Parts: sequence; C-alpha cells; structure tokens
Amino acid sequence: MAATLKEIANRAGVSVMAVSAVMNKTTSTRVSERKRAVIEQIAREMGYRSNVVARTLRGGESRMIGILIDSCAPPWLYNILRHIESEATAGGYRILISEGHDSVDNLAAAYEKFEQYGVDGVICLAYDYPGQQEKFREHFGDKNNILLVGSYDESMLPQIYLDLEPAWLEAVRYFRSHGRKRIGGIIADLPIWCQQVRISLFRKICRDLKIPELLWHQNYCAEPERYAGEADRCVCEFIRPNGLDAVLAHSDVFGAFLISGLARNGLRVPEDVAVIVDDSRDFFAALQPPLACIDHDEKAIGTQAVRVMLKMLRKEPVDHRTLIPCHLILRESAG
Repeated sequence: MAATLKEIANRAGVSVMAVSAVMNKTTSTRVSERKRAVIEQIAREMGYRSNVVARTLRGGESRMIGILIDSCAPPWLYNILRHIESEATAGGYRILISEGHDSVDNLAAAYEKFEQYGVDGVICLAYDYPGQQEKFREHFGDKNNILLVGSYDESMLPQIYLDLEPAWLEAVRYFRSHGRKRIGGIIADLPIWCQQVRISLFRKICRDLKIPELLWHQNYCAEPERYAGEADRCVCEFIRPNGLDAVLAHSDVFGAFLISGLARNGLRVPEDVAVIVDDSRDFFAALQPPLACIDHDEKAIGTQAVRVMLKMLRKEPVDHRTLIPCHLILRESAG
C-alpha cells in the first residue's frame, strides 16, 4: 500500500502541510531546499505515488469533482449535496465526497483522498472555520479550481453564498408591521463565518430600524437531545426577562424546540411570541403552529455550484462572488 502524506511527514519530522507542498510542487508553504530533498527522498523510499494534484489540478481530467463537507454539517447541506450530484451527473461528472472538520490533520486527510482519486476540482461546502484559507493555500497554492459554497474567504477564490439581508430585513419589518415591539435574534455561538454574518446582519437591521438590539447567543448543540434544555434556557433567560414578543432564530431545528419550550413555559405561539426561523425543511410546515421561515433555495445553490465549477474547469471567467436570493415564507408561527 502506498504511503500517505501523514506517514511521510512523521518520518521526515515535518508537517503534513510541508509534505503536501513538496508533493504538489507549490510554494505556499516555505520549505528549505534541503528539507525538500529529504521529503522527496523519503517519499520515493516509501512508495508514494503522486498521480494526484499534479495530474488533476494542473490540466488532466478525471471527470470527477471533489466535495469537501464539514463532518458536523447541518442536514440542509446534504440537500444541497443531492442537487450538486444531480447537476454534476447531467454534466458528465461524478462526485467524490470527503468529510473534514476544523483540524489541520482532518483537512489534510480529506485532501489526500482527493489527490488519490485525481479530482479535477474541489467544491468546499460550507466549510468556513477560522484559518481555512491558509489551509487551502497550504494544500493547493494558487490553483484556481477551488470553489467555496456557503462560506467566505478573504482570498480571490470564487464563492457562492446566501444573500440573507433582504429576507431578514423583510422578516423584522413584518414583525413590526404586525405590532411586535420587542424583537430578538437567536444565533448559534459558533466561531464560523456564516454565524458571524448573521450576528452582524441582525445588529445592522436593529441600527437601521432604530430598534433595541436584543441578541441571544445560543449554545451550539451537536446532539439534538440537548436542544430542549437550551430552548428552555432561552425562554427563561432571554425571552421572558426581555419581554420579547417576536424572535428570529438561526435554525429550523432550534425553532421547533423553541416552540415547545415556549409552550412549556406558558407562552403561546404566535399570540405571545411570534417565531420566524432562518431556513426550514418542508416537514416543519406540519408543526403546530406551522413554522414560518426564510427559505434557502438549496436546488439553486447546488445547481449554481456545479455550473460555476464547470466553467472554472473550462478556464472560462467566473464571478468572484455569486449571491443566491432567500425568500420569506409566512406561516402561522409568524402571527
């Protein structure tokens, strides 16, 4: 069995990033000529086969697109993935999925999988942990067939993400037009770009509309069974003490638990507290009351991601940033 980048790194006493830079012949990571020679010698001795990025990311074709997805991704991302696969298949491409998380080693392992299978390009699906752009550059240097979807990077990598502001503004204005005076925002306490954008956006809307900035940083719950306790805490520590009569929450799952938490604490939806959530799968329309939401067009995201990637592979110009519109869907929970 051929050696992996991590095995070579361990033997050479260097980072995985350094080995990747040498094997992929990029200059994004500084590696001395002496150390570079050592890494190349160890790679030959261990039987490393660089059929990989050298072939695929520099012009060869495997008709395969790599998809990097966070191993803690929310369920709606997998709906986007389904549309990516459908559009890629229609274009004559297969997809290869690799899960990563917010550690250098896990990300390196994900990229190594792409290298081994010789993907033509990589779509990074909502992978926006701090420092990700440095990790991308470490592995791929200045290659131009990496597309970010649902995340943001300060580099010039092409990016596709949601245009949240018009729909969020419409939601808050709807609350106000229906007599709601105390409107709160509930956003997950995660150090990732998509949540930081929501925090900044809610604060901007409050400033623009000259309303109190009432914001709750919800503890992120990877385990669904913890949502009920977090919903009760939100009601008792945020909604009741601040006299809120409307909330805009970042998550449909948390929104569903919040409706139950409000009921457990003697508050009715929407009579006492109106609720709108950011994103909602269709089955949340079956809740009592049905859950109002800001809809993310998952089909448009997945379809556009593949279309942009195929243009990149054909060396055609693409926009640096592509915004996908969101839409407010009013249901009973909004009042």
